Amino acid sequence: MIFLNNFLIYNNFMNFNLREEYSLKKYMPSKTSLNNMSTFFYAFSDDTRLKIIILLTIKPLCVSEITSVLEINQTTISHQLKILKYLLRVLLSLLK
Repeated sequence: MIFLNNFLIYNNFMNFNLREEYSLKKYMPSKTSLNNMSTFFYAFSDDTRLKIIILLTIKPLCVSEITSVLEINQTTISHQLKILKYLLRVLLSLLK
């Protein structure tokens, strides 16, 4: 009897999970949407880029000002700004 009860509980659990799995799939975004989200979140995946974004939300700054505030060399700041500029273009093109 215990075996039968355990089997029924397991069977009900498995059926529930299968039903739930199918119902959850409808909420998954398309591949294009996932790529767009990945591009968006990539901008925040680097500490330096995130610091630059935070600074630029406070006020417009030139590279030398960002360099002095973050105490990071100009080459690194310029490289990260180039990536942010590209990501911004990609995101703006996706919104059109």
